[in-house]
Amino acid sequence: MGISITIGNAVPKMADEDDDPDDRSPRWEVVGGESPDAPSFFGEEASSTRSPSYGQWAQFCRSVGLVGLMGENGTLVPSHPGVAILRPSDLAAVREALHAWRARPWPNPERIAGFNEYDAETDPRLDGNQARLLWLEFWIDWALKNCEHPAMGNT
Repeated sequence: MGISITIGNAVPKMADEDDDPDDRSPRWEVVGGESPDAPSFFGEEASSTRSPSYGQWAQFCRSVGLVGLMGENGTLVPSHPGVAILRPSDLAAVREALHAWRARPWPNPERIAGFNEYDAETDPRLDGNQARLLWLEFWIDWALKNCEHPAMGNT
């Protein structure tokens, strides 16, 4: 099990048949975007949705210093499931985390944004945290520039 994170445009969500008919509180969902310029790592689909495991996401947030922004009960993950509006300060925080992460020493002379979890053998050049930060940077920037209601949703 994991968390699905989508960055894009927040839109009202209509009630489903399974919803409580007496609950008329407004609901939102995030419709992801598409861009030919989006980062893709080793053949993965260039999508504004990622689905890491809960453990992977929590470890990533701790490692790069984004727990307060994107960790459990963070600014952009206030509830699960949930939707949070994106602001330019969120992009600035991700860029700051990316800069700080890249400044850290890496055990291999070559550092490539990518994921080991899909490879049969571990490649010491691959940096999953850098890949996640680049993904966040691209899609938050894209949403702020292209969406009427830029948001991050999690399900």
